[in-house]
Amino acid sequence: MLILSFLIFTIFSFVLLHEELSILQTQFYELKRYFLYKKERDKKKIKSFVLISLILINLFLFIYLRYKFLIIIIPFLLFILCFQKRKERIIKLSITSRIKRLIIIYFLVLLISGFPFIYIAKSYSYIYLFCYETIVYLLFKLVVSFVVILDYPLEKQIINKYKNLAIKKLKKINPILIGVTGSYGKTSTKNFLYELLSLKYRVCKTPKSYNTLVGILKSINEEMNENCEIMIIELGVDKVNGLNKVLSFLEFDYSIITSIGPQHLKTFITIDNILKEKSKILNKTKKCIFLNYNNEHLRTLDLSKYCKTLTYSFYNDTNLIASNIKLQEDQMTFKLKYDREELELNTNVLGRHQLENLIGSILIAFYLCVDLKKIKRKVRYLNNERHRMEIKYLDNLKIIDDSYNSNVNGFKNALDVLEVQSRYKVLITPGVIELGQDWEKKNRELGSYASSKTDFVVLVGKSVTRPFYLGLVNKGFNESNILVVDTFQEGMEYIRGLDQEVVLLIENDLPDFYLK
Repeated sequence: MLILSFLIFTIFSFVLLHEELSILQTQFYELKRYFLYKKERDKKKIKSFVLISLILINLFLFIYLRYKFLIIIIPFLLFILCFQKRKERIIKLSITSRIKRLIIIYFLVLLISGFPFIYIAKSYSYIYLFCYETIVYLLFKLVVSFVVILDYPLEKQIINKYKNLAIKKLKKINPILIGVTGSYGKTSTKNFLYELLSLKYRVCKTPKSYNTLVGILKSINEEMNENCEIMIIELGVDKVNGLNKVLSFLEFDYSIITSIGPQHLKTFITIDNILKEKSKILNKTKKCIFLNYNNEHLRTLDLSKYCKTLTYSFYNDTNLIASNIKLQEDQMTFKLKYDREELELNTNVLGRHQLENLIGSILIAFYLCVDLKKIKRKVRYLNNERHRMEIKYLDNLKIIDDSYNSNVNGFKNALDVLEVQSRYKVLITPGVIELGQDWEKKNRELGSYASSKTDFVVLVGKSVTRPFYLGLVNKGFNESNILVVDTFQEGMEYIRGLDQEVVLLIENDLPDFYLK
């Protein structure tokens, strides 16, 4: 009976482990970030935690005194709260090699620590096994942390192995290296750049949003082939000194910084820290640097200590200038001026923030001598990346999916795209996060800006969207045209029930499974 109870406990604990590993994965397996995330999310669960603990203790006393065989139901009760939490979970766990290792280590830890308690419980009292199971449940995040610590030496060895392989491969193939970094727009710029440079060169790139040390090593070792002439590497960072490990073994021929903004302020603390960290790539660039001079923070950089620098913007004081920008329902037209060349272009890419990423990529293609006529033709058929102003259709909905990693400037530009649509305009959003102390102010500002751009607003989360709500109503937006919901699914169900042709803007980091 005791072994059966332990087995049931183990099975149910894997349900909870799945939840914790999902969080760990999103926090890059860093325990400090993991505990901060848990601290923020667990505050609302104290009442439930205390209530369930009291129920379990009283239930145990009844079982222990009367019906010892009912000990097998205790593991079920211990994980009631776990299932309640899973209803809110939207983080999808990717089953990587590291996740598999953590699962194996967890199982071994549970096995080694659990069997002594089974033996003690068998010899003395059921209470010892119950206490063990309860302690593991209540201190589960510490158990998970212990598992991560045990895995760390092995993980370090594996990373060093792949790092050495990547260094050897880079030396052998010796491609032109282009680094792409910034607070926003990295992946879009990388993919636009790949499409344009492929008109002349054999190009490889880091896939998807692979921009951490592990992702970059994986990309070099698996994606870069012997025919590669140019390798485009996206570099992401969300804390001070986050780029150091990557820049310790990479030196770029060309680099581009797409933007600097209030992203990951919980870890960076200040915009100045973000600028300093992203700018480290400039010291590791040999031939030419490309900077987005629409960004006020990048304009403050002292460029005298770096190699050659070219800039791009919508203004007249940069090397490449985009002007006469006209936004239509499904495309944009604009004029480009570079050196003595002037081009009239149109593209399916939507949003001025995405146009910044596009013209930065065009500037690099110009500089690397890609034919201008080919660039013009290619730009005509380029589209927005997935979840970055991506156009989708679902029943009566035309969807502008801008759900990936929203920021204030990008949010406003997305609203401008929504404004020119001819259908009934609906916005669904939880607002923008990771803005530090300016969170309420910026969300209220976004609400005010949205008030003239849309017909109906669905806000996801009652407390987190309060500033956005106030921004809307303070600008005179009709309160009857605002719906506040608890989940994205609930909002989508309402929107899909609207009896008219709708264009829907999904703004900021929402799950896309509902749209498939």
